[in-house]
Amino acid sequence: MKRRQKKGFKYSEKALIKDITRAAKELEYSEDWTQTLIEKTVGAVNKYLDTHVIVEDIDLKKIIDKKLADLDKDLAFVIKNHDKII
Repeated sequence: MKRRQKKGFKYSEKALIKDITRAAKELEYSEDWTQTLIEKTVGAVNKYLDTHVIVEDIDLKKIIDKKLADLDKDLAFVIKNHDKII
């Protein structure tokens, strides 16, 4: 039996910024607060990527969810569940 290989996952800073911006617009946040959220979240993800050699997409999602939950629980909920029907 052949094992099914996982598809590769590539982290995209632009996609993360786009997701946070979209969710912040839905919640009607100011641009200043949105920029602060983006800077802190992207900074946390980049810091994690610098210290770890092997990273899976679930690890990145956990880091993003944790950092956004620390900063803004509503935005964290929207980002975490954006692909689910609520």
